[in-house]
Amino acid sequence: QKNLSFSEIRLAGNQNMFIPANQDVPNFGVSESAFWIKAKIRNTDPEPVDLILEVDQAQFDEVEFFNPIPGTDEFTQIRTGDQ
Repeated sequence: QKNLSFSEIRLAGNQNMFIPANQDVPNFGVSESAFWIKAKIRNTDPEPVDLILEVDQAQFDEVEFFNPIPGTDEFTQIRTGDQ
């Protein structure tokens, strides 16, 4: 749904809306819809690792990234794009 907020998408009743990707690089095509993507990233190295998330789609108006704050139920938010 195009209008779900981050708080709404986190509700237990909405978790069934996430569908596993069957591709290494998912392609959602051209759409006016918003897409929520959920991924678990685990660092198995004992040292911290810096990661870069690349979104190679110039036509995206906005991309928001929500990163969980360890030990809390809160997230930091990064917003980018031409909105």
